[in-house]
Amino acid sequence: MWSQSGSVGWKKSKRIEVELDLGRIHELAEVRLRTAADNGADVWWPRAVLVHAGEDRDRMSFAGSMDLSVAPEPTGYVEAWFASQHLGIAAQYVKITVIGGGPFVFLDEVQIIGGMRGTVDSQRQVEGQAELDDRIQTEIFRSSLRTEVRLMDAALPRSEPARDSLEAFLADINESRSLIGTSRDRYQDLELRRRLYKIVSRALISRGLDSLSVSATGKWDPVIPLPRSPTSPTINVFGFEGERRSDAFELTNASSKDMAVSLSHSFVSPNGCAPLDLFEVPTFVNSKGQLVADLLVPLHANDGVYSLQIAAGTSRQVWISVDTACLREGVHNGEVRVEPASIVVPATVQVAALPVSLDDSLHVSGWDYTDGSFLYQVTRDNQGGIASLLLTTASTVHGPQSA
Repeated sequence: MWSQSGSVGWKKSKRIEVELDLGRIHELAEVRLRTAADNGADVWWPRAVLVHAGEDRDRMSFAGSMDLSVAPEPTGYVEAWFASQHLGIAAQYVKITVIGGGPFVFLDEVQIIGGMRGTVDSQRQVEGQAELDDRIQTEIFRSSLRTEVRLMDAALPRSEPARDSLEAFLADINESRSLIGTSRDRYQDLELRRRLYKIVSRALISRGLDSLSVSATGKWDPVIPLPRSPTSPTINVFGFEGERRSDAFELTNASSKDMAVSLSHSFVSPNGCAPLDLFEVPTFVNSKGQLVADLLVPLHANDGVYSLQIAAGTSRQVWISVDTACLREGVHNGEVRVEPASIVVPATVQVAALPVSLDDSLHVSGWDYTDGSFLYQVTRDNQGGIASLLLTTASTVHGPQSA
C-alpha cells in the first residue's frame, strides 16, 4: 500500500484524525477503512480507531470504535478492512481518529455506509479534548481485551465449556459504553481482566493442571497462550567470575482463587554475600495501551523466603539472577523450592575461572538503516567527521556497510 499513489501515509504520528463532510445530514450505519501492515517493514495495525459524528463540525459526539482484534498477524504484507458498525446516528460530519501501533500508518480507502441500522442513542454527549483523551485510553483498553479474547478463543478446544463464558465476556466488552481503562492500571488489578482470568482458570482446571505448576515455556504473557503441558524446568547458569547471569521459569495458578506463593533456594556463599536474587515480571498496560512485561521487580526475602501473589488463572515469570562474584570457580548444584505445591526446581551454576575485567568499556549498539545516505542527517560526506567525533568519546566505530 505504501508504494501506491492512491494511499496516504503518516510517519511517527501518535494520533491521526480524518474528517469527512458528507454535504448534508445522513443516517449512518457503518464506517469502514482499509489499512495494511507488515512487521518486516515495521508497519503495524492501529491500536485503536474511533469514530465521532455530528450535524455540526464543532460539536461531534462519540459514535463507536472499530474491532481490531479480527486483524491477521502481519508476519508478511497484508491488507485488512476494519469497521465500526451499528452506529445509529444522523450526521453530516464524520471524524475518524486512528491511534498508530508503530512508526507508520497507511490508509487507502474510507467508506461511509448509510442507513439507520442499530439503536439510536439520544444520550450522546459532545466530547471536548479531555473527554477525547479518556475515550482513546478506554478504546485502546477495549481493543486489547478484544484481542486477548480472540486469542483465547483460538487456543480453546471447540468442546471447552469455558467458551460460553468467553462469548458472554466479549459481548459485554463490545456493548459497554462505560468501559474504563487507563495506562496507570496494573494489569491484573483491573476488574474486567480478573473476570477474564476466572474464565482461564476454569479452562486450566478442565485440562487437569495442578493448582500450581512450574514450567519453562519462556512466555511472558500472563494468560496467552494457555499452557498445554507444562515442562519441568531446570535452572542452568554459566558465567565468568564477576558476572551476573540469569535464568527464568513460569508459575501458573490453575485454581479458582488467587494464590500466595513462596520461594526459597539452597545456595550459600562462602564469603557471606547473596549469590542469588529473585525477581518477578509483572505485566502492565503501558502509555500506548500495550501489554508489557519488561520490568524486573525484586522479590524481598524474609528469613530466606521470597513471596509473591499470582491471580487465579494467570502465569507469572520469575527470574533467578546469579552473582558469580559470590561463588567460587567450579560447578555449584542446588535447588529452588516452590510452595505451597512442594515443587523442587533443580539449579546448576557454573563459574568459569576467567574473570571479567571491570575496566573494559561498555559495548553499545543498535539496529537501524545505517548504510543509507540520508537518515539522521548522516551523509557520505560527513560520515568521517562523525566517526572522528565518536572516537573522541572512546567509542568504537565500525566502518559503514556498502549501500
